[in-house]
Amino acid sequence: MVFVICYCRGNVSHTITLQSNQKEISTTEFSKPSMKFWAVGVFGLIWSFTGCYNYIIQADPEVLAQFPEAYWVVINSRPGWVSSSFVIAVFGGALGSALMLVHRAVARPVLLLSLLGVVVTMLQALWVIGSAPGGLA
Repeated sequence: MVFVICYCRGNVSHTITLQSNQKEISTTEFSKPSMKFWAVGVFGLIWSFTGCYNYIIQADPEVLAQFPEAYWVVINSRPGWVSSSFVIAVFGGALGSALMLVHRAVARPVLLLSLLGVVVTMLQALWVIGSAPGGLA
């Protein structure tokens, strides 16, 4: 028969496993996430949701008519692979932040893939803006 006892003291949780057929007591310690972890996770989730909103807004031509010409140039000259990297960046960031908040190990590779999508999207956007009339060049 196995008995498991869990208790918390400060920021450390303890799990004690007692087995009736053995005289050994094993203990496991793990730390609870700090408030900084939760603050960064929630901020990342909110930030990623704003990126998702930005992507969805770009699909509406009436809203795009209100944006400056440089923004139009970026969106209209964006190849499909850059649009795909934009989707990976924003939705991957939202998924990765949510996975991080629920302590899933797969959050790290998802967030790294999202970062790669951000880099590809931003490099292409800066290149287009730099070559547009009235742009950075």
